[in-house]
Amino acid sequence: MLAGVSGEYYTRLERGNLGGVSDTVLDAVANALQLDEAERDHLFDLARTAGRPTRRSPKQSMPKTVRPWSNLLDAMTGAPALVRNARLDILAVNALGYALYSEVVVNPVRPAA
Repeated sequence: MLAGVSGEYYTRLERGNLGGVSDTVLDAVANALQLDEAERDHLFDLARTAGRPTRRSPKQSMPKTVRPWSNLLDAMTGAPALVRNARLDILAVNALGYALYSEVVVNPVRPAA
């Protein structure tokens, strides 16, 4: 009720059926749930990945590089970590990740099935 949507519609959103949901509805839900900025951003990110239209067409290639802020990997010294794209290509690894996945990082070609 606080978000101005029906219980049935909200249940649909909770189940991940976010196709066609507007930014106005997402804002209303975020306000009703009293989400902070990070939680609100996460909600919108979930909506984008759950099928909302995006500006990038599916035929465009995935980025081949990792954003500069991803140097966070280097700060993660206690666990192996890696960054993959939607095609599961490895884009970046930290030192322990390289030690664990070195064969995959050096030779990323997948064997024929």
